[in-house]
Amino acid sequence: MAITPESSQRGIILSDDKEFTAPTSRLSADPVSDAWDITYPWLNIEAAMNTDGNYRDPLHEYLAYTFYLQNTGNETVPVRMTLDIMSVHLNVDKAIRILLIENDTIYRMYQKPDDVETEYDSLPEALYFVSDTRVLDEVIQNFRPGQINKYTFLLWLEGEDPDCTNDVKGGRIKLQMNFKIEGGQDLT
Repeated sequence: MAITPESSQRGIILSDDKEFTAPTSRLSADPVSDAWDITYPWLNIEAAMNTDGNYRDPLHEYLAYTFYLQNTGNETVPVRMTLDIMSVHLNVDKAIRILLIENDTIYRMYQKPDDVETEYDSLPEALYFVSDTRVLDEVIQNFRPGQINKYTFLLWLEGEDPDCTNDVKGGRIKLQMNFKIEGGQDLT
C-alpha cells in the first residue's frame, strides 16, 4: 500500500494500527508462500478484521492485512484508490479472489472474469477486475479532515474456481495498492 508523495504532503497517511503510532506513506504485507487452494467459507474474516497489520490463520494459508487511511489535512478531499497487478506468474491471477472490507461493513470481492460461465454457490458475488493489470479503481468521496477509514485486505487461491488447477501451483502475484488525492499529480 502506498500514498503518492504529493498526497502525503496534502494530508493523507497510512498506518497498520488504529492509533497511528507509526504513520507512514508506505506499508507492506508479509508475502505468503506455498499456499494451497481454499474457499471463501474457510477464511477467518473476523479474526483478520480484528488483527492490525498481518494476520496469519493457523489453519489455512492466505494473505490477510488490516490497515488504516487517515486524512491529516485540513480540507475534505476525494481520494482515488487503485489496486494494480505488478507481476504475475503461471496465470495465478485467474484463480485468486481478493476481498476488501472497508470500515468492517462494506465487503467487496474481486476476481478475474472466468473463461466459462461458472456459478459459485458458497461465494459472494464478485466484481470483475477493471483490466488485466488493474483489480480496482475507486474514489473515496468526501474524505473529511480527521476521518479514518479501516481496510482489511484478503487474497486467496479460490478452490471452486475452474482455473484453480495444478497449472497455477507455484504461481506468484505481486500487487500494489495506491491512494492519491484527486486533483494532485500522480507520482508513483
